[in-house]
Amino acid sequence: MPLTKTAREGNLSTLAVSHWGGRSRLTSCRCAAPLKILNPRLDAPYCTAILSSYGGGLVAGDQVHLQICCGAGATLFLGTQAFTKVYKSPAGPGSSQQLDATIGQGGCVVAFPDPVVPYADSTFQQEQRWELEENALLILVDGSTAGRLERGERFHYNSYASDIAVSCQGQQVLVERLLVQPDRFAPQRTGAFGPFTASMNLYVVGSPDEARFALIKTYLETRLQAQVQAQLQAPHARDEVCNALISFAQPRPQVFVARALGRTTAALNELVDLIGSAVAAPEILGENPRRRKY
Repeated sequence: MPLTKTAREGNLSTLAVSHWGGRSRLTSCRCAAPLKILNPRLDAPYCTAILSSYGGGLVAGDQVHLQICCGAGATLFLGTQAFTKVYKSPAGPGSSQQLDATIGQGGCVVAFPDPVVPYADSTFQQEQRWELEENALLILVDGSTAGRLERGERFHYNSYASDIAVSCQGQQVLVERLLVQPDRFAPQRTGAFGPFTASMNLYVVGSPDEARFALIKTYLETRLQAQVQAQLQAPHARDEVCNALISFAQPRPQVFVARALGRTTAALNELVDLIGSAVAAPEILGENPRRRKY
């Protein structure tokens, strides 16, 4: 379900990053409520943009539209200030987020937000469109929970939709669509979420022959293979002792994907730490930016 033209134009926020003076710098920024963009001054060669909101979350009717331009050779870390809370909308419109981004030749974006938490009776829709030019690299994390787990919420929301598309030099290489409507299809069923309440997907997209893509793919593949083998060999004949499930694949030469389900968000910390160590490679960010936060 695409956003309306009014949503696309009326709440437009923009962010541009360029590489000059040996560093990646924020060269343009415009925020439209309810979105806030924070740019902490860090002694780092990459640019940091942290997404936040004025109300601490998204309320009914909120429509966020962000356009990002990461220039040639520039590096951007895109994060969030906290978990994205989606408040209830029992009647009327829900809330939505749309991101349209381009990464210039040789550029790199690490998009590593906190998970989305849809509250009971909430409706949420997310769209992401990424366009990569030659030798550009995208490392994208997308995660969500079943609700406020500490308050006993388990898929009590109305609808959660996420639509991700990535193109390399005009060729679409990744399409990921998720629609969860608990009233129509029970998420706890086998083949859906089962007993798990938190999900996280990692997408690494780039040119197969580009050094950074090969580096991070090999790093993740090696360590995830060890985790998957341990997972398969673990004596968990009873499902209740399995706190997390992890899988990975390379469906296309330009795309590496890892997926995880956890009984809680904490059960996915091992994957979060692994991603942080991967982007800390000198060829990518040179440090794990989440260490500044947690």
